[in-house]
Amino acid sequence: LTGVGFSEVYNYSFISGKDVSENKKKELIEIQNPISEDFKYLRPELTFNLLKNIKNNFRFFEKAKFFEIGKIFSHGKFLERLNLAGIFAIKDNKETMAGERFFEMKGSLDILFEKLGISDCWYDSGVFNKWWHPGRVACVRHNKDSLGIIGEINPAMLAVLDIPGRAAMFNLDFEKLVKIAEEERE
Repeated sequence: LTGVGFSEVYNYSFISGKDVSENKKKELIEIQNPISEDFKYLRPELTFNLLKNIKNNFRFFEKAKFFEIGKIFSHGKFLERLNLAGIFAIKDNKETMAGERFFEMKGSLDILFEKLGISDCWYDSGVFNKWWHPGRVACVRHNKDSLGIIGEINPAMLAVLDIPGRAAMFNLDFEKLVKIAEEERE
């Protein structure tokens, strides 16, 4: 990813209660004795902190590309998973074609798959939450297995977070990706 202009970031594994709605707080793992309100919950995904990285960097730069490999936490079947997420954002709202950020991110992901020797990944439609721009989001699949999601962040959500411009992001299950990359090929 560094070869296509991304910079690696390392974020804390905690998020603030302000980062999620009241309904979502029930699904999060709460720290019993947090050092501050900003570190009250274990992160369920890498999205929150990457968006904060974008917001902070937009004070100095017009565009930013970041990726992170980190653990996410949930109450579900897997308590702890290793994920890979990347974000590309640009301050202006100008697009020469619809979904330009989405296609730039898809190109970066295709290069990553090529470098890992994975040739049979494809993109599929599905039902996604309000974070994603309708029509500019896809599920990343390998054979019949879901690897993650790629899409453009909904401009309304960026406005709520006070982030100008447009952003596209991918979020992949890193453990599955490594397993696929290590398979022998003919």
